[in-house]
Amino acid sequence: SSLAVAAKNICSTVFLTAIVPNPISASYIEDVAGIRLGWFEWFKMAFPHTVVILVFHGLSLDGCLSLKLKAPLNF
Repeated sequence: SSLAVAAKNICSTVFLTAIVPNPISASYIEDVAGIRLGWFEWFKMAFPHTVVILVFHGLSLDGCLSLKLKAPLNF
C-alpha cells in the first residue's frame, strides 16, 4: 500500500542509522554547530516531526481515497 511506503520513508528519519544521509547530517551539525548528536539525541529531535508528518500524510491519503470512492469518474 502507498501508506506503508510513505510510513517507511517518513519513519527512516527517526533513526540515526536508518539511512546513510542521517549520520552524514549529524556529522555536519557537529562540524558546523559543535553539537554532537548521538542516537538518542537524534531520536528526540526527529520523533515529534516524524509523527506530525506521518499523521498529516495519513489523513491526506485517507481523504484522497475516500474522495475517490465517493465520486468515481464515469467515462
